[in-house]
Amino acid sequence: PGQPTRSLESREILRAPDGHGHETIVNRTVRAPGTRAPIHFHDAGGLTCVLEGEMTLYLAGSEPQKAVAGQCYFMPADLPMSGVNSGSVNAVLLDIFTV
Repeated sequence: PGQPTRSLESREILRAPDGHGHETIVNRTVRAPGTRAPIHFHDAGGLTCVLEGEMTLYLAGSEPQKAVAGQCYFMPADLPMSGVNSGSVNAVLLDIFTV
């Protein structure tokens, strides 16, 4: 569900190397109601935490996972997925990855 559309805003707010060959990247994203990310996958697992609004993760082989403000969902590596703003207001998110 939802219209595949770019987010209203996406900006990196943290990039922190751990000194052991990995780094944590945090992006703040704003997605309009009724829109979704294109179907994609990630090379490394990550988290999306909803700060405002509501998102639903559609992940291959799983039931849809809804998260509202104050909740997070995990996105495993190498599985097709899409995050949909399933609410009626802009969703503000933190996407967190260690790569």
